[in-house]
Amino acid sequence: METGPTLADMSVPSAASVGAIPARTRGRRRRSLQSRLAICEAVRELLQVRRLDDLTVNEIVERAEISRPTFYSHFETKYSVVADLVAEMGQTIHGHWAPIFAGEGPLSETELREVSALTLQAWRAQGALFGATIEGWHSDQEIHDAWNEVLEAFRVALAGRLARWRPLTPRDAMVVPAMIAFFERCVYLAVSVPDSPLGTSDDELAQMLASVWVRTLQEA
Repeated sequence: METGPTLADMSVPSAASVGAIPARTRGRRRRSLQSRLAICEAVRELLQVRRLDDLTVNEIVERAEISRPTFYSHFETKYSVVADLVAEMGQTIHGHWAPIFAGEGPLSETELREVSALTLQAWRAQGALFGATIEGWHSDQEIHDAWNEVLEAFRVALAGRLARWRPLTPRDAMVVPAMIAFFERCVYLAVSVPDSPLGTSDDELAQMLASVWVRTLQEA
């Protein structure tokens, strides 16, 4: 009488092989990631010398050393690339503010001045991207939505931080987004408008922003 296979006969896959990704697939994913990074870096570089509206996909693929089909396998348009960079930069800036948003008690003017200066420094390093973001915000829905998501993340985080400092009031619904918009506008003028008086000293601007935030949010 024949019997079925015993436990000893059964091949049990090793832990390393369970869920393992074939080497060929890993290679494709790695090349795909490299292409995406090359596209993003090409756009960063080209925005240093070209306005977003004047930039072409042909210029991007030539600088990134990829094909047009490869570009369109990652992004729908040049604006999609900028939207992706905006979201990435927003996460970076939000990370700088994370200790502020995670705190409790009164806001520290010293800490706000330091993070404001760090934010100005970060956006100055990406001044061309910041200018393209403002430019595209008015003309492209993807960039518009990406930037608004960044601002909304800051609004939610700031409201949560205030709630751990003092009771929220109906006025805060207006004051919180107003402070974020005020900060955004000041950074834009300092970074993107050469003749703006706000661009003469990042240290003084950071101090002013911190002072206005603390006084306004304390009295709201």
